[in-house]
Amino acid sequence: MAGDGPSDPRRDGVYKVIRLVALMDVVIGLAVLILGGAVLGTTDYRYLGLGMAIAGGGVFVFFTRLAAQAARR
Repeated sequence: MAGDGPSDPRRDGVYKVIRLVALMDVVIGLAVLILGGAVLGTTDYRYLGLGMAIAGGGVFVFFTRLAAQAARR
Protein backbone atom coordinates (compact mmCIF):
# COMPACT_ATOMS: atom_id res chain seq x y z
CA MET A 1 0.00 0.00 0.00
CA ALA A 2 1.30 3.45 -0.84
CA GLY A 3 0.41 4.82 2.60
CA ASP A 4 2.72 2.50 4.52
CA GLY A 5 5.71 4.86 4.27
CA PRO A 6 7.22 6.92 7.08
CA SER A 7 4.53 9.60 6.67
CA ASP A 8 1.73 7.09 7.21
CA PRO A 9 -0.76 8.81 9.59
CA ARG A 10 -1.76 5.47 11.10
CA ARG A 11 1.76 5.26 12.53
CA ASP A 12 1.81 8.89 13.69
CA GLY A 13 2.06 9.26 17.45
CA VAL A 14 -0.89 11.63 17.72
CA TYR A 15 -3.28 9.20 16.06
CA LYS A 16 -1.98 6.35 18.20
CA VAL A 17 -2.40 8.27 21.46
CA ILE A 18 -5.89 9.50 20.58
CA ARG A 19 -6.99 6.00 19.58
CA LEU A 20 -5.44 4.52 22.74
CA VAL A 21 -7.22 7.02 25.00
CA ALA A 22 -10.51 6.39 23.17
CA LEU A 23 -10.06 2.64 23.56
CA MET A 24 -9.34 3.06 27.28
CA ASP A 25 -12.50 5.19 27.51
CA VAL A 26 -14.50 2.33 26.00
CA VAL A 27 -13.01 -0.21 28.42
CA ILE A 28 -13.55 2.01 31.48
CA GLY A 29 -17.08 2.85 30.33
CA LEU A 30 -17.95 -0.81 29.93
CA ALA A 31 -16.44 -1.59 33.33
CA VAL A 32 -18.57 1.11 34.95
CA LEU A 33 -21.62 -0.15 33.07
CA ILE A 34 -21.10 -3.77 34.12
CA LEU A 35 -19.49 -3.45 37.55
CA GLY A 36 -20.81 -0.07 38.68
CA GLY A 37 -23.75 -1.45 40.64
CA ALA A 38 -21.72 -4.04 42.54
CA VAL A 39 -18.72 -1.85 43.28
CA LEU A 40 -20.40 1.51 43.90
CA GLY A 41 -23.57 0.17 45.49
CA THR A 42 -25.89 1.99 43.09
CA THR A 43 -26.93 1.51 39.49
CA ASP A 44 -27.08 5.26 38.82
CA TYR A 45 -23.74 5.13 37.03
CA ARG A 46 -24.85 2.70 34.33
CA TYR A 47 -25.81 5.51 31.97
CA LEU A 48 -22.50 7.22 32.60
CA GLY A 49 -20.64 4.04 31.66
CA LEU A 50 -22.80 3.53 28.59
CA GLY A 51 -22.21 7.12 27.49
CA MET A 52 -18.46 6.81 28.01
CA ALA A 53 -18.33 3.60 25.99
CA ILE A 54 -20.36 5.06 23.13
CA ALA A 55 -18.38 8.31 23.04
CA GLY A 56 -15.04 6.51 23.19
CA GLY A 57 -16.12 4.11 20.47
CA GLY A 58 -17.21 6.99 18.26
CA VAL A 59 -13.91 8.81 18.71
CA PHE A 60 -11.98 5.59 18.04
CA VAL A 61 -13.88 4.89 14.82
CA PHE A 62 -13.60 8.51 13.68
CA PHE A 63 -9.83 8.71 14.09
CA THR A 64 -9.31 5.25 12.60
CA ARG A 65 -11.22 6.28 9.49
CA LEU A 66 -9.49 9.66 9.38
CA ALA A 67 -6.07 8.00 9.43
CA ALA A 68 -7.11 5.47 6.78
CA GLN A 69 -8.45 8.23 4.57
CA ALA A 70 -5.25 10.26 4.94
CA ALA A 71 -3.17 7.17 4.14
CA ARG A 72 -5.04 6.66 0.87
CA ARG A 73 -4.07 10.14 -0.35
